[in-house]
Amino acid sequence: MSDREMDRDVERTGEQETDGAERGHATAGGAFSLFTEDGPLWHYPGPALVVGGNGVVLAANAKARPLVEMLTRGSRHELRAALDDALSGRSAQISPLVIDAGLLSTDGDSQALDLAVMPWGQGTAALILGRDVTLERNLREALIESRQRYKDLIEASHEFVWETDAKGCFSFVSPRGALGYGAKDLIGRRAEELLVEDEPAPGPFSAEAALEDVEVWVSRADDEPACLLLNAAPLRGPDGRWRGARGVASDVTERRQQESDRARSRNQERLLSYILGLIRGELEPGRMLEAAAAALMPALPVAGVAVYRLAVEGGGSPHRAVETGVLIPEELLEEALEELDGEEMTVDLETDAGLLMLHTTAHQGRVNGAICLWRGLSEGPWCEEDRGLVEELTVQLGLAIEQLRRQEALEKESAIDPLTGLLNRRSFERSLEERLLQAPGAWRDGVLFYVDLDNFKQVNDRYGHDRGDAALVAVAGILNRFTRRQDLAARLGGDEFALFLVDIPIEAARRKARTLVRAAGQLKPFSPPEGPALGFSVGLAVTDPNRRETLEALMKRADKAMYEVKHGGKSGLAIAPGCREEDAA
Repeated sequence: MSDREMDRDVERTGEQETDGAERGHATAGGAFSLFTEDGPLWHYPGPALVVGGNGVVLAANAKARPLVEMLTRGSRHELRAALDDALSGRSAQISPLVIDAGLLSTDGDSQALDLAVMPWGQGTAALILGRDVTLERNLREALIESRQRYKDLIEASHEFVWETDAKGCFSFVSPRGALGYGAKDLIGRRAEELLVEDEPAPGPFSAEAALEDVEVWVSRADDEPACLLLNAAPLRGPDGRWRGARGVASDVTERRQQESDRARSRNQERLLSYILGLIRGELEPGRMLEAAAAALMPALPVAGVAVYRLAVEGGGSPHRAVETGVLIPEELLEEALEELDGEEMTVDLETDAGLLMLHTTAHQGRVNGAICLWRGLSEGPWCEEDRGLVEELTVQLGLAIEQLRRQEALEKESAIDPLTGLLNRRSFERSLEERLLQAPGAWRDGVLFYVDLDNFKQVNDRYGHDRGDAALVAVAGILNRFTRRQDLAARLGGDEFALFLVDIPIEAARRKARTLVRAAGQLKPFSPPEGPALGFSVGLAVTDPNRRETLEALMKRADKAMYEVKHGGKSGLAIAPGCREEDAA
């Protein structure tokens, strides 16, 4: 139906409605004049129409077509109810109405209207003016949806939204609460009370300027610390005065803990790599242990470090290989070492004086040592990183201890005469020279015994080298019985031997030499029955620690005294004259 057809139809309807009724005719005529093309309601921006009391449309503009159809069909009872209310009460009514898309001439969504229904023509009709509020409705619905979406996202995230007032108290907190507190527990509470450490005023919850990605540590409801990543903006009134702040905070404690763990792990790896580099940079195993102990001092930190060696075969006390820093209290150290039972283990001890951690070292599954670390109580307990670093190092320490053991075994083998088990000439002279170079007072009254086995050639010539070797082994047994732990005993070569006894007066040395000469009688089974017996020719040279005689001079004096015995008939002793001034070092 065109606009003009609708107008003509409305005219006819008006004529029928007002036929025989003068007041109705005047009403219709007035309506027609308003809705002509030059009339004010024809160009009204929304739908406009006049409806009689019986629901018949008397006049309408073009935009009212959907309403005309609705009234004609009688399908919208809410519109009819608004008409009845306006006509019966003779007062204007405001009624919302949504027009289905199917009734509109243009493609699109439904249309929302606010209808003003007013009595018309002394209550015989009603004037309806509509205002298109579709855009407003859509904006409102979009805003509601946006707010709900924002609320859902906030509730689904680990963030909480907050707002504080001018006193710094929470005036709003997300409904789910935060940090183990319910929202009601936080409302009205001073926000700064949550801070673990005092922040410079104003605090982040009372920001007077925008804050972005600020980290603060706060206390949870269970008093555990938590790290918050906070964004905030100040709130200001119309007069520009500060009246609070609002913002959003995320709990990043777990993330920061993970970052901290990764950082500590990377630092431990770098530290371990550095220490291992120091250890592997040393060629001597003893120096490897020293480098490890020195590096651990500042790394953990500790006050003292000691590395011990254990006998692989079992038995015997631990031997201290390296010690640096503050000495570990002996009673605490002994208690820790007593717990070692040959198995890989860690020992933790704590006293009023400090903390001790002992960790065994091993090589190829066998415990061969232990590292002890000591520090004061003020430095705090051992953490997992401390233990992890020490445990990683024990592998390298175990290898270094094993290398040290093998090195000493090789040195011992190279220093020992393989037949008799006594020191060989080189190791004897090296050890004796070290004694001679020691500071005065380190030892007293040293005496060198130069011992020659008399008539040994006849044993070899008559009975062979096997019997001669047996005789030399028997000589070594005799000499060992004449020495103490601090003394030296050696086979210088062939049938020549030497002893160096310390802290023995000359008269005692003379008596011991006589006893040694008589002890040669124990070699009778190796001597030929009809030939000269095996015996000892002994030359003694007394040292003077204050003169620091050279090794060469001392050996010459003792050797000369021994040859005096040889030339005098063998099997006896002689004491060399004292050290001459020119023989002193």
